[in-house]
Amino acid sequence: MKLFHPAWGLIIRKANNNTKRRFRNPAKPGATEFREHIGNKKEKKMMEKQRADQEKAQKEAQAKAEENEKAGKAYIESLKAKDSSIKTTEDGLSYKVEKQGQGAMPTDNDNIMVVYTGKLIDGTVFDESKEPVPMNLNRVIRGFSEGLKMMNKGSKYTLYIPGDLAYGMSGTPDGSIPPMSTLVFEVEVTDVQPAK
Repeated sequence: MKLFHPAWGLIIRKANNNTKRRFRNPAKPGATEFREHIGNKKEKKMMEKQRADQEKAQKEAQAKAEENEKAGKAYIESLKAKDSSIKTTEDGLSYKVEKQGQGAMPTDNDNIMVVYTGKLIDGTVFDESKEPVPMNLNRVIRGFSEGLKMMNKGSKYTLYIPGDLAYGMSGTPDGSIPPMSTLVFEVEVTDVQPAK
């Protein structure tokens, strides 16, 4: 008696295929869904890393700004302790009159011819003019504007401008003036041209 018939193998194979189809999990994602799932996880991790890096950079910038502000205050106080001629306005601008000129004081809309050198408290020169350049009081940093309003033609001052009267938390885009840096300007007003 034959124990195997060719048709039986066909029946068994069909039964196995039906079993596989019956027990396949329809909820299990296919290849496309799986790749999308992995891609979304990677994108999420990348965004989380970028957010963490930004928060870290902000904290470091804040700490550096506070350090610069503290150093600037200490620098000005040390100068004032040695030189009683250095005065400070209500807004916090410190200045020393090297020479007072003559004539009317400039107003907001006047154009002023100025020769200047700008430094950080470590002596680094970040800007200077070899020749007189025109300036408008409405277009310069707050501390510089306040100082120029006290200077008539022929005046020479040294201005000590704290960070909150200069470039504040942002500093300059090129990084030459870090956030909350105190600035030192040696300034001479060569002419005051009244607004027309």
